[in-house]
Amino acid sequence: MRWLVVYFPLLALEWEQQNAVPRALLDSAARRIVLVNPQAEAMGVVPGQALATALSLAPDLQTGSYDDELLERAINTLALELGRWSGRISCIDSLTLLAEVASMQRYFKGVEPLVNELRHALEAQQLSFRLGLAQRPRAALALARAQAPLKFDEAEIDQQLGQLPLRLLGVPSKDLDVLRGLGIERVDQLERLPRQEIGSRFHPDLLLRLDELRGRQEWLPPAFKPPEYFEQHADLQAEISYAQGLLFPLQRILGRLEGYLNLRQQHALVLAISLWHRDKTESRLRLGHAGGCYKADEWLALLRLKLERYRLTQPVLEISLRVEQFRAWDAPAQDLFTPVSSQESPEQLLSRIQIRLGSSAIGELAVAQTHLPGGVASLMSERSGTELPYAKRPLWLVEPPQRLSGARVAKLALSSGPERIQTHWWSNAQQRDYFTVDWSDGRAAWVFRDPQQHWYLHGWFS
Repeated sequence: MRWLVVYFPLLALEWEQQNAVPRALLDSAARRIVLVNPQAEAMGVVPGQALATALSLAPDLQTGSYDDELLERAINTLALELGRWSGRISCIDSLTLLAEVASMQRYFKGVEPLVNELRHALEAQQLSFRLGLAQRPRAALALARAQAPLKFDEAEIDQQLGQLPLRLLGVPSKDLDVLRGLGIERVDQLERLPRQEIGSRFHPDLLLRLDELRGRQEWLPPAFKPPEYFEQHADLQAEISYAQGLLFPLQRILGRLEGYLNLRQQHALVLAISLWHRDKTESRLRLGHAGGCYKADEWLALLRLKLERYRLTQPVLEISLRVEQFRAWDAPAQDLFTPVSSQESPEQLLSRIQIRLGSSAIGELAVAQTHLPGGVASLMSERSGTELPYAKRPLWLVEPPQRLSGARVAKLALSSGPERIQTHWWSNAQQRDYFTVDWSDGRAAWVFRDPQQHWYLHGWFS
């Protein structure tokens, strides 16, 4: 198996913050700097520095302290997004994620394309991150923490592991001091010592970490479990005054939705989007997919159509997205030797038409307590109780039926019929004699004659 670790060293500073501003986190007890972003570091602010010194170097420095709840929300949100590239995610700690990627190689046509796509998505969010790739979780974690160059060849990865500093194994500092005094600071140097001597002279965790690194001992954190419901909220860094501007923040949320649905093996059927305006009012949008979908790109395309005709009454300051309806992931089996079609599915087409024309423009199949065609306002094919050879039904019904003039009736060329349909005998009986006719322009029409000898156009055949 192959495991990928994603380590976010500056997540506490960068999550939903403007990275162009110099920022730092403080040790509230000592009033010293413990973490800085690259902008603050470029101005001379470094960890361990006194706050007064840091402010003299960077007067506009923004400071804060660790927010454990913020970090937990951030790492859980990133775990959802990582579900786009892996079906098995673990949160090692509040800054580190572990993903199994071997099972996704075929889908992405290799591990390297998978990693490149993930890297691009994280860079778009302006997050600092480090990647580690190896056959074992502990090895991938150590490589990420060491900022080692990402390698895909196993021989090169094994060589990198041998050069790792022992401090990255999580060994007690007391043992590290003793080993350093003996001139042993790397993994390959430690492996040259007899295992019996290591076990008797040092803490048992030293050998345990070494075995986990090399795969002699299994180590795997528990799998991340996504919540039962999906709802994401975002505070916008700047007001958005036009509808198309909502696409950028919503695209990021849709990426997390794709990962969430991938982990839960579900499709989303209906999305609810809430917009909070400058005047504290709320606007709501609903977006549906005819067959359900988990892909962010498809939802984004539908959202773009939805927003084309939408007008904002007030600038938007906050947005949230919630899934209102789910459907189980029951993707049909595909022939291994048949290439995947690039054409959009019928569900995608139906969803696009509904957004363009409105949900009322398309009907669905339904059952009505009547034999009379047109008993339901839908584009459907009805059948009477008797199966006659000429009992064909048009795909398009004209509702309501259009009465034909005497001149038009005189030109009708009957090709089949009549077929009598009579219903509602218990209340207001209706009787119609249906015919298939050839229209003057070559089309095939469906017409009927009522008891008063009036003729009506009721449908068109394809």
